[in-house]
This record gives sequence, C-alpha cells and structure tokens, in this order.
Amino acid sequence: MRKIRILIVDDDTIIRVGLKSLIDWEGNGFLLVGEAKDGRQALALTEQRHPDIIISDIKMPDMDGIGLLEELSRRKFDGRVLVLSGYDDFSLVKRAIKLGAEDYLLKLNLDPEELMRCLREIAAKGLNQGAPSGSALATEQSRALLRQNFLRDVVSSFYTDEAQLHRSMDELGIRLDRSPVYCFALKVGELYRFEDTTAEEFHTLRFSVMNIAEEIVGSDFWAYSFAGKTGEFHVLACSREEHPEEQCDGLARKAAVRLKSMLYEYLNISCVIGLGKGRAEIPGIQTAYRESIEALSYRFYIDHDSVITWSDRLPEIRNETYSLSGVRAMLQDGLMLGDADKLALMFRQLTDDLRVLNLSREVVCSIALELFYMLQEYFERNGLPIQGVLVHSYRDYQQLVGLESLRQMLDWLHLLHGDLSAFVGREREVGHSTAVAEVQALIAARYRENLPLQQAAELVRLSPTYLSALLKKHTGCSYTELLTRCRIEQAMLLLRTTNEKVYEIGYRVGYEDKYYFNRIFKRMTGMSPGEYRNQERERESCLSSESPRV
Repeated sequence: MRKIRILIVDDDTIIRVGLKSLIDWEGNGFLLVGEAKDGRQALALTEQRHPDIIISDIKMPDMDGIGLLEELSRRKFDGRVLVLSGYDDFSLVKRAIKLGAEDYLLKLNLDPEELMRCLREIAAKGLNQGAPSGSALATEQSRALLRQNFLRDVVSSFYTDEAQLHRSMDELGIRLDRSPVYCFALKVGELYRFEDTTAEEFHTLRFSVMNIAEEIVGSDFWAYSFAGKTGEFHVLACSREEHPEEQCDGLARKAAVRLKSMLYEYLNISCVIGLGKGRAEIPGIQTAYRESIEALSYRFYIDHDSVITWSDRLPEIRNETYSLSGVRAMLQDGLMLGDADKLALMFRQLTDDLRVLNLSREVVCSIALELFYMLQEYFERNGLPIQGVLVHSYRDYQQLVGLESLRQMLDWLHLLHGDLSAFVGREREVGHSTAVAEVQALIAARYRENLPLQQAAELVRLSPTYLSALLKKHTGCSYTELLTRCRIEQAMLLLRTTNEKVYEIGYRVGYEDKYYFNRIFKRMTGMSPGEYRNQERERESCLSSESPRV
C-alpha cells in the first residue's frame, strides 16, 4: 500500500524540525518527501516530488501560505493542504479555507495526537481526487471542520478576547450568544469500536456520532459538536428562543436523554452524558465545558440514568484515611488470573481492617464506593455487564452511601465475595487460558491474513477488550504483537530453508509492502532479512566445516 506523501512548509527552522520529529511518520503510513522555508520553494518541490498533503504555515516571507494556496489552485494541484496558524490569524485561516485548505491547526495546540487525527481525517476522505473543490458541499465540509477546531480552541483557553471570539463566531455562523450556554460531554462505552478500526471506519463513526448529536440537541438549541479524546464527544449549545432558565435546563436534560437513546438505537453505542452550564462569554463557555467533564467523572459513584447534570448533588469521595491501593492490586490479579485464594485474602484483610480501625461512617461509605468503582471500571473495560456478575451484591450509589453500620458493610462484603468467587469459578470452567491458546493457534494458522482483533474475539466468544486484557496478562503481548512475532518467526524459517526472494517471503507471511516488512523484521531481530539469511548461511557453513570427517 502506497504511503501518503507529506511536504512541510514553514519559515521557522525549529517548527520544521519539530514537525519532522513529532511523530513516527513511516510507522503511521506517511512519507516525508521534503521541507520548504516559503511558498516558492514549496511550489518547486511540489512539481518535483508530488506530495499528497502539504502542511504549511500561513505567515511566511516572500510567498506566504495564502499565496501558495492561490498558486496551487491555479496549477490544479490534486492534493490537500493543512495550514498552521496562530490564534490571532483567524481572518487568514478563513481565507485559506475558501482557497481550498482542508483544515487548520493552531501552532500552540500542536501535539502528535491532534496532528495524526487531522491527517487521518484528510486521508480517510480520499486523496488525488482532483484540485480542491470550490463547490458548496466542499465549502460546507471545510466550514464544519473549521467550526470544530475553533470550538476546541475556545474550551482550551486559546481565545481570551471577547470581541475576537464573537467576530470569529459570526464568520463561522456559530450562535452561542444567548445565556445559558450548555455543554454536553459524551463518554462512549464501547471504546473498541473506535480503536480496532480502519481510518475510514473511524472517520465515519466519529462523523455519525457528531451528526446525530447536533441533530438531536439542535431540535431546541443552536448546537455545535466536536470530538475530544478517543470515544469522547462534546456539544456546545444555547437555546434558539428566549425561555426562562429553568425551562432551558429542562430542555437540555431532555435532549441529553433522547441523544443517549438515539445513539444506542442507530449506532448501537451506549454512553454517559455529563451536562455543564455557563454564560454566553469565554469564561462561561469554558465553565460549561469544565462542569460537563467533572460531571462525567462521577459516573461510577452516583445513581443516575446515564445523564449527570451540573445540578446533581455530586458526592465528595473521601478515602484519605484508608488506602485501597493494595486491595486494587489483589482484586485485579484475583479476577484476571482466576485466583480465588487471592480474592479470599483480599476480602479477609479488608474486613479485618474494618473491624479494628474504628473508621467513621463517612470513611466506611467512601471505601464501599471506591471498591464498587474499581469493579465497575474492571468490568466496563472488559465488556462485561456488572449487574450480571454481582447477582446478589449489586448496589447503587444511594444504597452504598446509605450504609448505617459496620455490620451492613461487612454483610455487603460477604455477598460481594460470594458473587466474585462464583464469577471466577465460571471463568475457570469456560477456560480463558484455553481461549488464549485458541487465539495463539488461530494466529499460527491464519497469520497471512489481516484478521482483526474483533473477529478473533468473536471466534473465541469474548469481547475484544477482554481478550486484549487476557492476552496481555497470559502472554505479556498484545494481539498485534503476537501476530507480528508469528509472522517474523515464519519469515526467519523461510529465510533459512528456502532461496525465495526477500520480498516474496514478506508477501507469504502477510506483508504486501517489502519496505514495511524489512523495517518490522529489523525491529524484531536487530538485522535486515538479507543480513539474517547471510548470517545463518555462514553459521551453517562453519558447522559443516567443523563436522568430523568419517
């Protein structure tokens, strides 16, 4: 598969060096084909090296980014342009987008994850499809991307001037001018849907979530969505009409409940939504964003319908007088390794401590909450329904903070121990160590294919996240690492026992790109395939010459 060719254009040497070293370009499917210090030099390199994506600063001497875009358009450049700007260059950014720039990034906000996100989105939409389009559709798509980046910058405190904020919002058609402003923060439950996917599928899923979010919230609000970390999305919104604030609050909560339902119905995605509120100004928008994130952080502690608002009575979790760090380690090992004895030891130590330490009711309740959080985190991460595991001991937040005596706490721990012991027993009967062996055998049989983790998990009847955790625990390697190791071991065997060309062997073990095969082989063995073959042949020759003659 051909790598996507990248050209970097910036008059600042430090920026160019930083961009080149920011990420592993080749490891992520990209190839740096050159760097230029201004637009004129970039044009010459474009003619010579035919980049697919140009990453260009806007402000440069001689020919700046705007001049470069104008000339690229005149020459019918069939690639894409990603522009870099300062936070005060918005008018230039707007002009660059009109001239065909695909997206923009703030230099102050430049980090590997954000850069890769942007480049993958550009690549997922297809390259070399003709010159940047000036059609209404292309303009609207660029405008939507511009809005998303702009909103990320606002909540990240890159905008501090109110006048500039409102000018920029007017230019982008953003209506966040009526208080209160709300922020909906979505945390997706099925993270593997975003992690174990192709770039195109990832882009499509993200687009679908944000599109549904804007449509549902947008029925009563001006609504604008943008993506956060993997599996997290945000919607900033304000009412379309003047309503009393209490009525707006009710509409916002109803929109969140409906959004949660629609995402599950249309995309089979579950989520928790945190709601924040602020005024229609920079500090207020940032407050709404911050409150929505804080509300999400309490999703394991409070009894809720998967929508947590700024007005909910969020508990103050107190555990400073008793540390559960040792409990966490024993709990993780006991569950993952199916070690009933370790679980029993953990519960015995905890109950003994509770009996002798004379802890207050508040501290005992906080221990119960934190222990429940640990279990919720473990089962959520491994794709298992906690209520299906804690058959007798499941408790909601109100029940755990409502413990009235140490006896009630000890009774709950007894039930919890019984449920977890039953779970471990069932897991051992199913034989997840056998499942790991099955996956290893599957890899050995089908290493030539690009068998995704999700499909392998389906074949052994486990969730992808749980299978990943089991492989890491039992083998010390991820699924991808096991697949790579198997392929390289087979390649080593073929290099020793056949005279096939190196690229033919690479193809036989699953690598269509011979350069990628060479790089992976060298990373795993410390030498190139050719060097390895020569070394093995020399060793065999030495052994033959040293063999005693009869």
